[in-house]
Amino acid sequence: MKKIVKILGVVLAAVTFVFLSGCASTEMKGTPFYTGEYNKRKGPAEDRVNVWPLMYYRDPALSVLWPAVEFTDDHFAIRPLMSIYGLGDEKKVYNVLWPIGQFNRKSGNNRIFPVFWGKDYFTAFPLYWHYDHPFGKRGYDGLIPLWSYYRSDNGFSLYLPWPIGHLKRTTTENGWHVWPLAGNYSHKDGYYRFMFWPLGHQWSDMDGKERGDTFIPLYYREKDQNSSVFFSLPWWYGREADGSSWQLMPPLFYHSSDPKESRFLSLIYSRGESASGSNAWSLLLPLYYSERTASERLWASVLGGFKSAGEDSSWFVTPLLTGGSSGHEKGSVWALGPIAHSRWDRDSSSHHVFPLYYHSSGKDGSRFVSVPWSSGSDARGNSWQLCPLLYFREKSEKRNVLMTPLYSQGDSDGGKTQWRTTVPLFYERETATDKLFATLVGGYHSDAQGKNWLIYPLLSGGRRTDTGGDVWLVAPLLHAQWDKDYFSHHVLPLYYWNGKDKTFVSPLAAKWGDDNGKRYTAVPPLLSMYETDGKSSSLWSVGGLARYSWGSDPASSYLLPLFYSEPHDGTFVSPLFAKWQTDDARTSYLIPPMLSWLTKGDKSSDLWVGGPLAHFGFGEHAGKQHIFPLYYRDSSEGTFVSLPFMKYKDGNRTTGIIPPLLSGYSTDGTDMDITALLGLFQNNWEPDPAKRDGYLFPLYYYDNKKFYTPLVGWNNETDGFFYPLTPFVGVKKGSHSGGWLFPLFSHDRDKSSGNVDGTFLWGRYWRHGSRSSSWIFPIYGYWNDGSPDYTSSSKYGEYGKTFISLPAFWYRNTTSLQGVRDGKAVAVNRKEQVFFPLWTYNKREEPGANRENVDGSLLLALYDYKRDVKPRDKGQEGKDEYARARILWHLWHYERSNNDVSVDIFPAITYDRKSDKFKKVSFLWRFFRYERNETGKKLDLLFVPLARTGTK
Repeated sequence: MKKIVKILGVVLAAVTFVFLSGCASTEMKGTPFYTGEYNKRKGPAEDRVNVWPLMYYRDPALSVLWPAVEFTDDHFAIRPLMSIYGLGDEKKVYNVLWPIGQFNRKSGNNRIFPVFWGKDYFTAFPLYWHYDHPFGKRGYDGLIPLWSYYRSDNGFSLYLPWPIGHLKRTTTENGWHVWPLAGNYSHKDGYYRFMFWPLGHQWSDMDGKERGDTFIPLYYREKDQNSSVFFSLPWWYGREADGSSWQLMPPLFYHSSDPKESRFLSLIYSRGESASGSNAWSLLLPLYYSERTASERLWASVLGGFKSAGEDSSWFVTPLLTGGSSGHEKGSVWALGPIAHSRWDRDSSSHHVFPLYYHSSGKDGSRFVSVPWSSGSDARGNSWQLCPLLYFREKSEKRNVLMTPLYSQGDSDGGKTQWRTTVPLFYERETATDKLFATLVGGYHSDAQGKNWLIYPLLSGGRRTDTGGDVWLVAPLLHAQWDKDYFSHHVLPLYYWNGKDKTFVSPLAAKWGDDNGKRYTAVPPLLSMYETDGKSSSLWSVGGLARYSWGSDPASSYLLPLFYSEPHDGTFVSPLFAKWQTDDARTSYLIPPMLSWLTKGDKSSDLWVGGPLAHFGFGEHAGKQHIFPLYYRDSSEGTFVSLPFMKYKDGNRTTGIIPPLLSGYSTDGTDMDITALLGLFQNNWEPDPAKRDGYLFPLYYYDNKKFYTPLVGWNNETDGFFYPLTPFVGVKKGSHSGGWLFPLFSHDRDKSSGNVDGTFLWGRYWRHGSRSSSWIFPIYGYWNDGSPDYTSSSKYGEYGKTFISLPAFWYRNTTSLQGVRDGKAVAVNRKEQVFFPLWTYNKREEPGANRENVDGSLLLALYDYKRDVKPRDKGQEGKDEYARARILWHLWHYERSNNDVSVDIFPAITYDRKSDKFKKVSFLWRFFRYERNETGKKLDLLFVPLARTGTK
């Protein structure tokens, strides 16, 4: 390929010569007039022979009729006919009508334009190209556009015809194509293929680590070592370097995963899981919802579900209105709503089957209640048993009572006082100091005083003491007893009253107390009983089926099967409503007809409605809630999901989405960002009006200081503006002035700094302090970079002015600071003026280094000038200066090196002067010559030496 580039260079040179009649070959630079006599110097300047343009000689160059005939030690030329280069070489270079024809015997390259050939190439410009050995080891052969064949050590490449058919076989790449039908290329790192270009493509790179394929518009797929994406009408997919991935099949499902979690959403089934697997959830509409965390598990369905958290767990079976919970040495089970219940913990347990029985037991005692039989006991050994209308028995440390319809007995004071009776046969009572026995026919009574009496016919009797007395009438039907502290009496079988322990018994009602201070009242016809200890009271009725308790420390209340209430733990159970308290101080409420229940705590509450179909959370730590399939909400995460609306929280910022409206919002409680119509509308509300903004594309945009519409708009910022009828015309205001008329111009001026920026047509201008610029390409360009800042600590920068007006005129006057040398800034001054083709002027100056370069011209070759100043070598003081001036190349030629001067004047006049007082004047070399130095003089006339004085 390098040879092709070289051939193209030669071809372009030939074309330039043919059409412009110029000379651009380095082989032509053979005369001192072309390159300047100061380029090749072998002898003193004063020994030159100047009969220019007829002849000019300065060792080693000779020209005749410049530039037609030229002879040097290297070449010979008769221009433009022919030339020969390399005179001292065995193989030379021949030019004929240069640059049309050339025969280079050194390189073997030849041409007769437009044909080029050599040892290993042949070209008929511009169609046919052949070089090296394409059908051997390496080379190229092509006839554009029929074929193009290239071979190298690595393989070959063939186009036939170009660019439709291609075949390539190399050590690094192999492939083919028949465009636009198909193509296949492979290399060591991958491949590229296409089919029905530009529709189908397939590629791979980096040893297969990056690959992809597409068939427009059906799908696009790309994959590398760390990520991949896939797009199609029914399916989208993506994967990132951190392991994140996502899939979408609208509107059927969406799935994504990242290093933290994964999620799957569809119309029926959804699920999510954390990367560690400790947290997961799933939903199958309308069958079930499942959730699992490191400490909790939840599964809910229309038929039932369960929840577990550490050692605590709960479950429910919706159709059976059955559920339960269990924990560390505790548990609870409900069956058929409130009908059956069982509860237990380490210290107590209770269970009931309504209306059959209720039983509870614990460290404080036990209790059993049913229609035929009820009983109770406490930790001190006190107990009672009841069979309504048939049997009642109570036993304690100080009192024992047994009551039946025919026989009753009792004792108190640890057995010191005893009584028994068989109504109406007898009544017997015995204490430590007295004894009483009475029947229908008689009886007796004795006490410590030995006073006793009986009246058998009347079944009556009495006793009187200093402190009291008693009376029996129709004993034992009627009795009265009293002392200074109490009064007791009874009328059997109507009633019995003991004033000492406040006991009252009758067929219609009964009342008694125990050693614990409790008082009991019973109403046998109503199957009812009343209990009180002064602080709290209880009422049983309907043979134990109903109980009501009140006071400061009330017991449980119930009316079976209607309700059951336990004030100590807040338990309430009924067919319509139930309430109880769990061991974590949370209160639960259940409404069986509605398959609903509520669990309430100090910081959080949960309400389930319709079994698992609806769940609500309340309170400071409110949990998840949902109404299936309407919505799902998690207050702790700030998440809400529904078909018309969804919301989620990220940190302290909440984002909401309204899918039907293709809209959404975002807020942190103090501000709100609203986006609608798939991003066409947006409104950002902030508490601070200065921070609000919004837009409705393409109708308007606004914020606190801006308002834009297609017709009118303004900007009230420090550098504000307004436009009245169209954005193409406007006026700046505020800290800036100016305006614009698009696309003609724009102008902006900073009132505080005075800086100016603007445009006009396709150009631009600006002014910032002392710096400015303006341009319209290619008409003109102007740059003013200000004055040099020598006090700057950086000591670097470009300063000055530059002006360009293509193609004829440009101007530059600049100073470039290029660092620090010997504690001083290094400055380079440049001045340049060009008005082509009238004049040119260039000057480069380094004041600190005693360097200066100047060159210029007037009407191109009419007059040119050059001046160079540079410091002398180390150890030498001062500086060297060289100057040269010419008119029409050599009509007048002036050279000066320091104080040495040489001048050539047409025709054939020379003048030389040196600092050692040497002077010389000549015409036609020695046709006339006068030379003088400190030692003598020389005079020649008509080439004849006339005078020689002094030393030679």
